[in-house]
Amino acid sequence: MKRKTLHIALCTFFLVITANRVFPQHIDTSTVFHREFITDQLENITENIDLNIDYSDLLDKLSYYRKNPIAINDKDEIDELERLHLLNVVQVNNIKKYRDKYGDILSGYEIQHIDGFNKETVERILPFITFKKVTNKEPLSLNKALKYGHHELFFRYRQQLEKSSGYLTPVDSAVYKPGSVYLGKPFKLYTRYSFSYKQRIHAGVTTDKDPGEIFLKTKLPDTLKSIIGNKATDFFDFYSAHLYLADIGFVKKIAVGDYHIEFGQGLNLWSGLSFGKSAQGIFVKKYGRGIRPNTSVNENRFFRGLASTIKIKRLEITGFYSNNNIDANLVETDTLDQPLITTIQETGLHRTINELKAKNAINIQAFGGHLNVTGKIFNIGFTGYHTILNKPFLHSEKLYKKFAFTGKTETHYGSDFNITLNKVDFFGEVSLTQSGGYALITGVNTGLSDRFLLTVAYRNYSKNFHNFYAMPFGATQNGSNEEGIYMGFTAYLTKTLSLSGYIDRYRFPWLRYNIDFPSYGNDYVFQLNITPSHRVVAYIKYRYKYSQKNLKKDYEYLSKVNDINRHNLRFNVTWELVKPLIMKNRVEYVFYQTENMEKSKGYLFYQDVLYRPENIPVAITLRYALYYTDSWDSRIYAYENDILYAFSIPAYYGNGQRVYGMISYKMNRHFSFWLRFARTTLFDKNHIGSGSDMVNENHKTEIKFQVRVKY
Repeated sequence: MKRKTLHIALCTFFLVITANRVFPQHIDTSTVFHREFITDQLENITENIDLNIDYSDLLDKLSYYRKNPIAINDKDEIDELERLHLLNVVQVNNIKKYRDKYGDILSGYEIQHIDGFNKETVERILPFITFKKVTNKEPLSLNKALKYGHHELFFRYRQQLEKSSGYLTPVDSAVYKPGSVYLGKPFKLYTRYSFSYKQRIHAGVTTDKDPGEIFLKTKLPDTLKSIIGNKATDFFDFYSAHLYLADIGFVKKIAVGDYHIEFGQGLNLWSGLSFGKSAQGIFVKKYGRGIRPNTSVNENRFFRGLASTIKIKRLEITGFYSNNNIDANLVETDTLDQPLITTIQETGLHRTINELKAKNAINIQAFGGHLNVTGKIFNIGFTGYHTILNKPFLHSEKLYKKFAFTGKTETHYGSDFNITLNKVDFFGEVSLTQSGGYALITGVNTGLSDRFLLTVAYRNYSKNFHNFYAMPFGATQNGSNEEGIYMGFTAYLTKTLSLSGYIDRYRFPWLRYNIDFPSYGNDYVFQLNITPSHRVVAYIKYRYKYSQKNLKKDYEYLSKVNDINRHNLRFNVTWELVKPLIMKNRVEYVFYQTENMEKSKGYLFYQDVLYRPENIPVAITLRYALYYTDSWDSRIYAYENDILYAFSIPAYYGNGQRVYGMISYKMNRHFSFWLRFARTTLFDKNHIGSGSDMVNENHKTEIKFQVRVKY
């Protein structure tokens, strides 16, 4: 089987390499370039954070700007390219300087001659920009909004056809297995209604029911109803709603209901999706969007209440209040009347009795604000807010949690800055807490030449820094107990070649989970990007990651250092065979080794076929993937094309194959449909998964169906 797979991979590799000679016609692949850039970001987030993250906010934003391109000649709109991580701040500033000197930019060919750009970079941003003349914004008119606004209604259904073990035990017996029996049906339902007018009015309602969650509470036995109380609801498990207005006189933004706040570099106040390290090494600096509506189904990381920003000349003042219930595990104590919090849950899943008990278990209030002052070459902000929990955190006796948060309240305050001098951009943020913790990040973006962009950043997060709404750059998620230095770069070698990557060295001054000593790590990525023609984009990526964990042997009471080395090599190419047919190939190899000589390797090979005709309203996507990994340590993540506003980034693990197919059909300008089928098959096992998610078959099949009504 291994020989056959290797033979297939080599043959496909040969065909891809020779494709440039066989098919010489000129084909525009601008959609291909931006897709590879975004999927690289998403794969890296998933690989580094083991959380159920909802990327729909990002996908929603990208989809909007595909239909409503950013005016590159507008001095304010162009900054959106930074917030979408499509351009670095140095590149955006170079465009502004070029425009001030020569006037409006008329085409993508003109951008290629600006410092810090090549053909690949221009191709990446073309789907999201327009060269139309800039017009003054009209006053917001309710009549025009109602007349020209867009309504969208989504209905999505997803189900795994094989039953997991969590569904096999009768619901009546769930009281005896409170952590393993799923109380609901194995389908997922998602609905979303939204009304939008340009970027100035946005209102919506989102509902969601995950697989295994209760759909009809009335059908539960009375014993279960008495146990879970009001934690279960009929029809949907999660409800979200918002109203968002922008540019109403001196009121820049106002949000009512569920919303996000993003300021600075993510140390003080950042509740939305946050990018980290990627092969595009120059994208470290965060670009906060301030207040924005919540359109995702992440059930914990958002604010619920009221927020507003007013603008007076160069001054922006933001105030907010939030009162939200979030998931947490509680423990009863003999000495206190109320239970204590042990951990905050991030999954948003409420399938079992135990998961339902954790649902909305605690209340968190947050209120405060942000003050921002903008000058000609600088931008400085000040943040201050207070959080109140209705239950205190448990003081853990575990040594690595010695400096963890305890109590019920915390005050956060800090400052962020941005200074631009010629071709050098300085940025940073500092955050302090009432309990004495601190966090600092500072960095610089610069173009050392018109062909070389560089980013250098330093971070230092104290071991007693705690913030429920922090999402800073780093090797860990929470921004605590970490110090590191990062250097990322992009070098445009020729018209068709560029080299990008980063070097990140960091240490953890205090103990961490499964590490009984101060530790350190290294992370290196180098990616060679190849664009031989308008219809081919390829890259070769190498990543090396070094980390440390405990090494315990039999009859030893003290842990020793276990050095872990992980090597990852990937070749990826996307090319157009003929105008509507896109082919994509990937070959990836992983090697994992520890100091006690535990070794694990893995490989992934897949073939994508994307049919995107212009004359008929149908699009088809197909994938066939073969993979083999010795263990979970050598797993490989790969992005999969999915239905609109959905996402799929599974971990390929074990010895098997995965196939999926998707078809979308646009009946007319009002109705669109998507259907997706995916199936994983293991060659060496008769079951898939573990625990309550285990399927007693060697295959697992999933279907998705989505309808969009737009008017």
